[in-house]
Amino acid sequence: MWIIEGLGCRMARYWGEMIRNQLGLDDEQVSFLLYHSDSDELHFERLETVVQHPLLTADIADRIVKTAKTTARLYLLQLEELNNV
Repeated sequence: MWIIEGLGCRMARYWGEMIRNQLGLDDEQVSFLLYHSDSDELHFERLETVVQHPLLTADIADRIVKTAKTTARLYLLQLEELNNV
């Protein structure tokens, strides 16, 4: 989540604007990137809040890591399906 949300809130607007400007597109045509530049910032703040929460235990952290690994595998499977790996 840190990679996806952190990267999204820091780079998505830049990438969206660069793609839009270089290809002469409208905002609507890069709306996915522009949306994530704004929404991922809130998602990232929420993630930081969870990670710093005083009730976070080692067991919960292990479950979070397992979920992150599963999510990463799913992203990889999507890329493999599209022959991008």
